[in-house]
Amino acid sequence: MRLPAARIFLTLALCLLPLAAEAVTAYPFGSLPSGAADADMTSAYNLWKTRRYVSASCGYRVDNGGGGTYSEGMGYGMLMAAYLGPNDTMLANLYQFYSANFDGNGLMNWSVGSGSCSNNSANAATDGDLDAALALVRPAKRWPASGNNWGAKAN
Repeated sequence: MRLPAARIFLTLALCLLPLAAEAVTAYPFGSLPSGAADADMTSAYNLWKTRRYVSASCGYRVDNGGGGTYSEGMGYGMLMAAYLGPNDTMLANLYQFYSANFDGNGLMNWSVGSGSCSNNSANAATDGDLDAALALVRPAKRWPASGNNWGAKAN
């Protein structure tokens, strides 16, 4: 599945922005985009949440715009929640849906319907699962006192 470049850029830009609680003094692995204000990214993130973050019977999911959910969208959503959320509630809600749609190998089915909360044998998509795995590493450091035990989930 091919994703629009703007969506990929927005996801990466959101993840690179300094967090409110953490000052970034230097970025040794390249450069941060100039001319992009935190307020612009926050506005785009809030618009995304309004349009794509929707309730399901087994948590919250990222709607693909057609009523279903792709594992890639779940991975992007989990990354944004891990880096931009004020707490880990949104990430926990997304992870609940993500894990309810595992296949036999513990990976999310790449495509699920809006009401799906079980293995539909649709196979997995590596990019979605890698994004989701990365999203589980960050909260272990960001919210170490969380009862969600993100470090164990990341392993």
